[in-house]
Amino acid sequence: MNTAHTLIIRHCRNQLIARGWPSSLEVDTNQHYRAGDGVAFYGKLETKTLLALLPVLEAKGLLEETVVAELKEIITDTRSSVLLNRNHLSERYSHAGTMTLRYSSDMQAPLETIQLLLKALRAEINDICGRVAADGYRLCDAVNPSYRPSVFQRKTRNFVVSVTETKPAEQGIDEWSNDALDSCIDAILQKNATFRTLQIRISYGENNKMLGRSCVPYVKRLPDQPVRGWFGRELLRDAVTEAKGNIADMLAALDSFKRAA
Repeated sequence: MNTAHTLIIRHCRNQLIARGWPSSLEVDTNQHYRAGDGVAFYGKLETKTLLALLPVLEAKGLLEETVVAELKEIITDTRSSVLLNRNHLSERYSHAGTMTLRYSSDMQAPLETIQLLLKALRAEINDICGRVAADGYRLCDAVNPSYRPSVFQRKTRNFVVSVTETKPAEQGIDEWSNDALDSCIDAILQKNATFRTLQIRISYGENNKMLGRSCVPYVKRLPDQPVRGWFGRELLRDAVTEAKGNIADMLAALDSFKRAA
């Protein structure tokens, strides 16, 4: 799973839990700036969860007080559930429209009342999916290379240090703790931070022959922050070490050539 998808799925789970939905739901995401892309979740809403969601749906104006009272009477002390199933669209997409809702219970219930429950749940699903999808595009933009991937270039008499944004590695973020993921998501959505993966290259000569190169993942930058505020010298360490090794090899080869000549 790539970096953006990991962040989006974590963000979706956080939103579900905050709204009273179970953390056990399976979350899918597919965001590539195409129509129909977004986020969806599948699983089962048990009796306990449904009862907990009723006041939430009422507070949002999705269910009337009388309907909530009737549903509590219908659902309490029964084995009722709502299944969030995949439909045929889920083979290609992930969004609210790929989810089908089905009510199940061991007790007979008025069809009209159950339909009102499913309609309210559908409205809440649409809202969750829409909000997370919108945030998801911001998360994608924050971790993937921008349209101007060249960050900066510094030149001396003999050397050039160039820094460019590159595609983040597929691995690495899976090892982050949930707290680290939440901190990253909050920085992106609340502070407009970016977490780019940077390629650092040290070269020399007219043809920019490479001496050293390194890749530094998830470097945090805040809007309008000057380079000196986020690019520490420690980020150059691996590229400089490689460059020094290559320079030493060239000097040794040159010294050997002089002795041979």
